[in-house]
Order: sequence, then structure tokens, then C-alpha cells
Amino acid sequence: MNTLNTHLATRTFLVHERISLADLAIACTIQGGVSSTIDAELRAKLPNLIRHMETVVNQPQLKEIFGETEYCEKAKQFTPPPKEKKEKEPKPAAPAAPAAATPKAEKKPKAKAADDDDDDEPLVPAEPKAKNPLDDLPKSTMVLDDWKRAYSNKDTRGPNGALEWLYQK
Repeated sequence: MNTLNTHLATRTFLVHERISLADLAIACTIQGGVSSTIDAELRAKLPNLIRHMETVVNQPQLKEIFGETEYCEKAKQFTPPPKEKKEKEPKPAAPAAPAAATPKAEKKPKAKAADDDDDDEPLVPAEPKAKNPLDDLPKSTMVLDDWKRAYSNKDTRGPNGALEWLYQK
């Protein structure tokens, strides 16, 4: 905004001596800013930019489109949204009892909760596993690590090469 303010110090419009699409875009952006975030203090620092915006907005052909400009006195401040608090379930008050009785009382509700989960049926039935067609083939006698070693250490083609080794094995 400071760069635009300096540029407009000696000019009426951004590009030429007539209004252009660049002037419309800047005026639209600045008009939205003066209604929310460009407060009176900042407007005082940017007089040429505000003059440009008012010149474009008040053109007879554009006055209906831009409408009335509202100026804010104080810029809106960002306030982060409140953190959601996790609601804790109230714990039932336990009667005064020996220490050994308290854990047993806690275990019983947990066991009931686990039983309740087992009663629920799954929402989507499990699909049967498809049989892999390669499982019907006999097990290979070739050790894959030997092939990796031969391919890495020998030439690919030629006498005594990796492909010849593969064909022999």
C-alpha cells in the first residue's frame, strides 16, 4: 500500500490519465479494506491511495456499482476461536470403603461396557478373502537372493553373463 501511495503521489490514475481496469481492481480492494481493516490512523498515512479510491468510486458511471463507502474508525482485530473444552463425564461418588473394594467396583462397569460393544453388529459385513491364483503353483527352487547377486555382479549379456546364469538356473 505504501508503494501504491508513493506511485499515486504524482498521478491521478495508475497507468494513464484515464481510468483503467487496474484502477477498478485497486479501488475495489481498498474500498473493502477501509470498511474493515484500514482505520483512521492508517488512512492518514495513505492520503494518495484514499484519494485514488474516492476518485474511482465516485465516477458517475461507477457510483451505483461501488455503492456507498463505509469507513471504520478502528480496525478489526483478529481473535482466535475459543478452544473446545472436552466434556468430562461426571464420576459417580464412591462410598467410603476399604481400598480393596474400590478397584472391584471400577472393574465391573468396564466389563459391562465391553459386553455392550460385543452386542453391536458391524455396519458392513466382512467380505470373504479372495484366493490368490498364484498359490496353486508349485514352490520355486530358485533363490531370489542368488539372482540379485548374479545380476548385480555380472554383465547382463554375453558369455557367463547374468541372463545366461538365469537360463541355467
